[in-house]
Parts: sequence; C-alpha cells; structure tokens
Amino acid sequence: MQRHQPSHVLNRYTLRFCVLLSLATLSLFFINNIYYHYHPLNYFNTSYVLAGIALLLMTAGSYVLRLEYPVTYHAIKCFTLYYLLLSLILTFSCAVELTPFPPIDSHLLYFDQAIGYSTPGVLAWLADKAWLKRTLWFAYDSIYWQLIIWPLVAAIRPNKKYFYEMCAMLSITALIGLGFYYFFPTTAPASIIQSPYFVFAEHETWIKFLDIHHYIKPIGLGGGLVAFPSFHIIWNGIMLWTVREDKWLFPSLALFDTVMACACVMLGWHYVADVLGALLLLGLCLITLAPHSSSVASS
Repeated sequence: MQRHQPSHVLNRYTLRFCVLLSLATLSLFFINNIYYHYHPLNYFNTSYVLAGIALLLMTAGSYVLRLEYPVTYHAIKCFTLYYLLLSLILTFSCAVELTPFPPIDSHLLYFDQAIGYSTPGVLAWLADKAWLKRTLWFAYDSIYWQLIIWPLVAAIRPNKKYFYEMCAMLSITALIGLGFYYFFPTTAPASIIQSPYFVFAEHETWIKFLDIHHYIKPIGLGGGLVAFPSFHIIWNGIMLWTVREDKWLFPSLALFDTVMACACVMLGWHYVADVLGALLLLGLCLITLAPHSSSVASS
C-alpha cells in the first residue's frame, strides 16, 4: 500500500512561485532604482508589523510545546506561513506600482461601453437606494475579514490540503495578476469617468498612480491598486474554493461572493472586464492545480 500526498506537489508549486515573486520584486525595485526613481509606497503599517511579530512569537512558543499540543502548533505554523506569503505579495504589489507603462483604462472602458454597461448610469441609479448601497458596500469590504477567517479555518482543519491549495493559488495568481499590472497598469473607473457618485477612496487609486509617476511621495494609502484583473474576485474565489466540500457553507458563501462580485462593478471600483479577467485567471489556476488537488490517494 503506497500513499501519495498531493500536498507535497502543492507545496512545491507555492515554493517555486514564491521564489519567482521574490526575484521579480527585487528585479522591479532594481530597475526602478536604476532608470525611473519613482517613490515606492509602504503598506506595512505598525499594526501589520506587530501582528507579524506576535505570530512569530506564538510559533516559537508552540514549537517548544509541539509534542504536547501538535494540533495547535501546526495551526499556528500554517497561519504564520500564510502571513509571510501575504507579506511577500504585498511587497510585490509595492514593486509593480513603480510601472513605467501607461494605463490601459480606455480599452477597458471601451469594452464596458461595447456591451452596453454604463458605470455613471448605475451609480446614479444606486444614489437613492441606501439599503442596496449598504448591502453592496458590506459585501465589497468583506474581503478584509475573509482574508483572515477562511485562511484561519484552513489552518485549523486537520486536512491541510485546503490550506496548501490556498497558498499555491495565492502565489500563482499574485505573480500572474500583479505581473500583468506592471506591463498593463490600470487606475480604475474613477480615473476616466465623470460622476459625482464616486467616493474619495475610489479617486485615491488614480491619485496614488499620478503622484508616484510625478515623483511625489503619496501621503495616503487608501483606494485600490489593480483594476484588471480584480483581486477582490480572485481572492474571494480562492477563499470560496477552500470550503467547496462543505455542503452548507459553500452555497451560502458562493451567494454572498456573487453579491460581492456585483458590488465590484456596481459601486464603480471595477470595469466588467476586470471581473471577467479575474475569473479567467482563477480558471487557469484551478486547471493547473486540478491534478494535485484531489484527496490523498492510495494504490
């Protein structure tokens, strides 16, 4: 009887793409330092750094007691690894913001117009529908707690397959999606569409881009970064995939994330093409990992 662990293959995927992310990050910072001299942003605030220190201390403490509390040790270790992966992705995000290429938003807007979607029209329609706007904003902002809750659940579960899948998908989509942004940057709908219904945070996305490319160090870190592909869709899709075998939770979360996808476009954060691009990237990622995402097999 021979047992095969797909998690080993998934870990190799994650490790390889993390190495590529690291090399790409160093390369982009080096290119900027030599040729462009833009001011990079720093998304690592005090709270984030303190959380990392706390996780590392907890990991060290649980390692000492790993024989007595193995489940606790492995859960803390997994969540700490997730934190380190997010930190790498965040650093790569800072690097790709130093892109020397012009935004492609006009092409994305053209696609929206070609299919008959009007961001100003939808924003105006939403203006007097407070309950619907609150629902959409709640769904849109759920990305922050979803990026904490579901990885924590995956880290705690005895079957670490879901956690390894999540890390592999996060690393692959980050390299491809953020790498695409570097060569084809976007500044989101508020940068080229006139509407009084955009909130200030949506304007901050293109303001940051202009500040960086006019050699001004941005003061605020609000707003988003990548419009195409939408990482709201990508990350929520990955979190949804980690609970796909839960017959009660999966359909409920799928419905909620569908509302979130609608919120991305209806609130003016994204173009329709951003959502389609995110779904395409998610699909390619799942196809790539599918042979290694099955349950532990025996032969």
